Amino acid sequence: KYFIKKLAFKRMDGLFVELDHVKHRLVSQKIFHENQIEVIHNSVSSIFFKESEWKDIELEKETSYKYIGTVSNDYRHKNLSILPSVQRILNEKYNISVKFVVTFSEEEWVKKDAHFREKIINIGSLESFQLPRYYKQLDGVVFPSLLESFSITPLEALVMEKPLFASDLPFIRDCCNEYANYFNPFSEESIAYVIADFFNNPKQNLDNKLHEGKQHALDFSSHIERAEKPLKMIENNLKIMGIVGIRSGSKGILNKNIKPLSGKPLVGWILEAAKKSQYINRIIVSTDSEEYADIASSFGAEVPCLRPKDLAGDNSPEFGYVKHMV
Repeated sequence: KYFIKKLAFKRMDGLFVELDHVKHRLVSQKIFHENQIEVIHNSVSSIFFKESEWKDIELEKETSYKYIGTVSNDYRHKNLSILPSVQRILNEKYNISVKFVVTFSEEEWVKKDAHFREKIINIGSLESFQLPRYYKQLDGVVFPSLLESFSITPLEALVMEKPLFASDLPFIRDCCNEYANYFNPFSEESIAYVIADFFNNPKQNLDNKLHEGKQHALDFSSHIERAEKPLKMIENNLKIMGIVGIRSGSKGILNKNIKPLSGKPLVGWILEAAKKSQYINRIIVSTDSEEYADIASSFGAEVPCLRPKDLAGDNSPEFGYVKHMV
């Protein structure tokens, strides 16, 4: 499976990725050269900045609990099955009462075991315009994922100025820098310790730190940048092949495609004009005639093969020779 993906990647002229560590990995595996990969950061939805469009979400809270949530489906790599154990350690070892909140679909929720459903709150799948109100009600956001190319949840947490507890792995550090509280996602003890340390030992200037985290998330990317970078890369890497069809056997004017016109054959004018184009990288000529092929080659065009006779008749569709040449 992955070998086939690697071969497919190698056939590409360029690639967009969302985080720097993905680019570095692909380059280190010699799948791409560094200048073939463009890092285009994702950005937080504009809905987060349009408070008038936010929709309420009901989360019944008890004042004695801290509510720490996440936004995710129940994918295995999200590592959310670890949360009941973290909750137990926080309660027993650190005397912190925590309710973890998830956003599973009903189908995902019914598949969880009874213990998980007893300990964890599920508010169901959310629409984008419900997310800001959801984050507002949380005391923190937890992100124990084991593997990502990118997830927007950590940046959303920072934009909403919520404490972020996240896996100490490159895909998080790439986008969150110093603004997350990092833990070992393979250890419930580590996750519990980092959360407990945050709430039991309040940091100085916490509000300033959260505000700095928000600004970092806003500076991380923008919708304009996300649109402009792919267009620029496409422009720089776009390869266009121009195909010129010149069959022999014309009836009205015999050999019209190679008839002299102001000192050069008619097709010569076409090929010279094509060569001057800033958009065409290759000029291919499709012809059924050796003589035509030699003339086209003398003007710098490629003639990789002759066109079959069944594609060179008076009634042959033009798309036929194009498909044959491609």
